[in-house]
Amino acid sequence: MADQKTQPVLYWTLRGRLSPDNRLACRPGLLTSHPPQATFDEAVGDLRIELLDRQGRLLVQQKVPTAQYCPEQPEAIPDVAVYVKVPFHPETRMIRLWRGDVLVREWQRPESSPVIEDLSVKRDQGRVRLAWRAHHPSGAPMEYFVRFSTDGGRTFNRLSRRLDATEYAVDETQLPGGKGWIFEVGATDGVNTTTSDSAPLDLPEAPPKVEIASPPDGASVVHGATVLFSGEVVAFIGQSVDVQSIAWTSDRDGKLADRFVFETDQLSPGIHRIELEVVDGHGRTLGTHISIDVAKG
Repeated sequence: MADQKTQPVLYWTLRGRLSPDNRLACRPGLLTSHPPQATFDEAVGDLRIELLDRQGRLLVQQKVPTAQYCPEQPEAIPDVAVYVKVPFHPETRMIRLWRGDVLVREWQRPESSPVIEDLSVKRDQGRVRLAWRAHHPSGAPMEYFVRFSTDGGRTFNRLSRRLDATEYAVDETQLPGGKGWIFEVGATDGVNTTTSDSAPLDLPEAPPKVEIASPPDGASVVHGATVLFSGEVVAFIGQSVDVQSIAWTSDRDGKLADRFVFETDQLSPGIHRIELEVVDGHGRTLGTHISIDVAKG
């Protein structure tokens, strides 16, 4: 049975895009216990956030960090990216975002919080499927998010983007697997945030992946040209990989190398199937392949 809890009220988080004419595009804010981290260099400009109580008295005021939304084209796209975590006062009833003397946006805090019920998590044909019911006593609209924990619920990592639906599915191959996975569903009305945790779930451990960074699949080169081959083992966060052996092979020329990065100008003319195989410390063979066309000069 899912364990429901109300997220500790510590920081109100806002992320969005602000145009020069003060139009703000953003998803609903949420409350989180995760402390703020340095996202932009500093809080510059005249953007600020205010938290007010029921009588309109100022509780918290904080400058809002911004950064150029598209630094490559600042003149064509003069918008700024906005990201702030402001310490949340429990008596907050209204949040205001100001740019100088201009009120950009105002958020009213609903009197009640979202309610999440009947969270279920199951494995189904290689996917992990979550489903839940939710309602808001005040009738406020809500958005949802999914996170996961592999340490018994001490820390959580984001799994999904914001969701409008009360269901979510992810391929097991996208998860590192292991014992005691806890999935957390959150619901936010823009201010109040409620989360519900699943019972622990064991998932099959997914092996690391082998990737070829260079050359790209389908590349064409001239016979005699030097070709750079580069590969790597990509592991999930928390996974360690003990590499026992590395083998590059061509279906035309046989063995090419036994290291991740090498160069050669000895490929014979024709279309090659290039394979990279790695044997890890568990004796598993991890592999991938590309094709490369070596044209006669």
